[in-house]
Amino acid sequence: MRNRFSSLLFLLILTLAAVLPLSAQSGEQGAFVVTQNGNQLGLEHFSIQRRPGRESANVELNYVIDGNAVQQQSQLEYKNGALARYAWNQGKPYITVSYSKGSLSAHYSAGHGPGRDYQFQMPANTFILDANFYTHWELLVEHYNRKQGGIQSFRVFVPHTGDPGTVTVQALPPSPGPLAKDYHLRATTSEASVDLYLRGNQLEQLSIPAVGIVVTRQ
Repeated sequence: MRNRFSSLLFLLILTLAAVLPLSAQSGEQGAFVVTQNGNQLGLEHFSIQRRPGRESANVELNYVIDGNAVQQQSQLEYKNGALARYAWNQGKPYITVSYSKGSLSAHYSAGHGPGRDYQFQMPANTFILDANFYTHWELLVEHYNRKQGGIQSFRVFVPHTGDPGTVTVQALPPSPGPLAKDYHLRATTSEASVDLYLRGNQLEQLSIPAVGIVVTRQ
């Protein structure tokens, strides 16, 4: 009986060892509806995966401009809180970003020819903030320290403009309306002020009042 109990205990330990790493993984997927001044511009489908030491996001944006359908895709990955890689494409044109030893390397290609390479000296905890994708905001603001509060700064890289920059984020009192119970953050960049409403760590709505942009989780 004692040997049998020991065997069962050993099997239980092995089972827990196999299951616990999986239980530490989490993910979400969904879509954001992008509107401007009440008119729908497009739909952003996203998938976010979180696991110990790694966080990644795959995003696809579909919209219509001047009667033409446009599709953009991106893949973003962080390892141990540091930027690992980023890739964007719109058919043949593409951008890739990688980070190593204090240097951010960006390659731009129009889909033909050798393309262009640029390097920037930036910290490892730089966040990608592609102006074309709103999912990236969730990955950034989840690092806002809610216990500390106040104004907190984050280094960012904006791939399409090739701009290193800084975003400041601060918590605001809940706003009246349907999102009154959600966590309200305001991010300020050199270009605009962005209001973000979260439920837990999930981005529910984002608005850029200056240009009439509202992005809502579907």
